[in-house]
Amino acid sequence: MTMNTVSTTTKIVPAQKEHSAFIAWVMLAAARSHLERGVWDLFVDGDEEACLRYLEALATTEARHFFHWSNFIVAEVEGEPAAGMCGYFDAECGVQAVIEGQRQADAALGRSAEETAAGWGRAGSIMYCSQEH
Repeated sequence: MTMNTVSTTTKIVPAQKEHSAFIAWVMLAAARSHLERGVWDLFVDGDEEACLRYLEALATTEARHFFHWSNFIVAEVEGEPAAGMCGYFDAECGVQAVIEGQRQADAALGRSAEETAAGWGRAGSIMYCSQEH
């Protein structure tokens, strides 16, 4: 029997702002899980490109919150991002901080307060299964 092996280089690195497009994909994939659509699809109410554009804007706001790129680590294989994970302290980056982050993302994309309110109308039921700290 012949065994072929492939050597790869895998590194876990703190996320950088340059990882933001990948982090947007990680957030979208995590929210969808095994389903075709998830909370961000409902919130944005657009195609995948629109969801990714919103999530990248959210990940790169000046305000730091639990969706911000700086809370992520990224696994890189051969220098390319392959997986991501975030961790945060609720007191610093929790729901109140997300509200400001969303305000900044909405402003960057030209989304109105009405669009955000409608998004939460479609996706707000997620709050019934959110964790309490």
